[in-house]
Amino acid sequence: MSEHTDLHRPSVTLLTTAACGSLLVYASTSALFAVSLKTMGDDIGFEFARKGMLSGARTCVLAISTFSAGYVADRIGKKWLLAGSMIVIAGVLLGAGYATHYAHLVIAAMLLGASLGNEEALLTPLFAELHPRTFASRVRMLHGFYPTGAAISYVVVGCALAAVANWHVPFRVAAIFPVLVAVMFMAGRYPDAHREHRPAPIPVRDILGRRAFWGLAAAMFFTAGAEGGLFWWMPNFIQDNYGKQPLAASLSVAAFGVAMAVGRFTVAVAARRRSVDAFMLVAAVVASVCAMLLQVKSFGLNIASLAVLGVFSACFWPGILALGADRISRRSGTMFGLIGVTGVLGFGLTPAMMGLAAQWAVRHGRSGPRVGLALIVFGLVAAAFTFMLILRHPPATSAESGPVANAEGAADAT
Repeated sequence: MSEHTDLHRPSVTLLTTAACGSLLVYASTSALFAVSLKTMGDDIGFEFARKGMLSGARTCVLAISTFSAGYVADRIGKKWLLAGSMIVIAGVLLGAGYATHYAHLVIAAMLLGASLGNEEALLTPLFAELHPRTFASRVRMLHGFYPTGAAISYVVVGCALAAVANWHVPFRVAAIFPVLVAVMFMAGRYPDAHREHRPAPIPVRDILGRRAFWGLAAAMFFTAGAEGGLFWWMPNFIQDNYGKQPLAASLSVAAFGVAMAVGRFTVAVAARRRSVDAFMLVAAVVASVCAMLLQVKSFGLNIASLAVLGVFSACFWPGILALGADRISRRSGTMFGLIGVTGVLGFGLTPAMMGLAAQWAVRHGRSGPRVGLALIVFGLVAAAFTFMLILRHPPATSAESGPVANAEGAADAT
């Protein structure tokens, strides 16, 4: 029998929908900046290095917010942090739609980072509570909505820029959607919200003392860095190297997003039937080869490589979180927040480093974007070695963090 009364039963469908919607919003914020980056630079007047530093500024705040949100939510709950973050995101997007100086964009990026960090830290543990028996597949499904939102947003923003030639307009329109998600978060009933005693939070030092954590954190940093670098720089790369308009560039990256979404939803289905952990090593090797092919100056080959990269890199972020649940804890928002922090740092700092590398290359008469993309190859090769080390050590089974696959099997049997 359920331990919840009908009155206090969690709003599983509503909160699941809100979580998926919040990742669509999350992706749209990245697409708004990435597709508009070249137009912003031409309009306001800033170069490669400062384009990359927009991502770096957002990332520094995002990392702090991701960690602190997991820590606080373990103690006070998730409702106000999730809903409030969506309201702040709406206000920031509206404000960015009237920005006229580079400093305005930096402030907007940092405020977005502060709000998105709450979503980054809390959505995965919320799903672990809403879907405890099918978490391994459900978390992959959840994170499939990020590339889905990215693909949709890249196309819509590219079309908007082609139609109105004013990068401010998409920001203003996009401010509507976070408000709708906030309403859903506010209306939902949350697991544990009416219990007198919450589970005791796992201390940070205990998580940091696990060797498994450091392996997962390294893998998350490298793979998230590759994903962030591609989403942030590919529109600019295609426009600079092939003279394409923003719409054509955004459609190219949308293909990457669609491929990643297909990959995540496919792996989510596969994870219901068997472990897919070993696939991440194979995926890292294939993705490394595809990233190398981006160095070849051929538009068709680059787009094909992007599509294959999308499919094979789809498993990384949610797969690493599922491994964390399997090997460390399924109930610790702090643990998910710590692993999320490394992903956030990789996702944001890698584009910043790529911008600095591109600026250096331009000063020495080379193709800036291509030199920057070489960092993605390095990150994926490093990720492959990291996965090799992780998979050599099987998880220890315990009552608290036993294999998720076993829980899913029990769910299928009931």
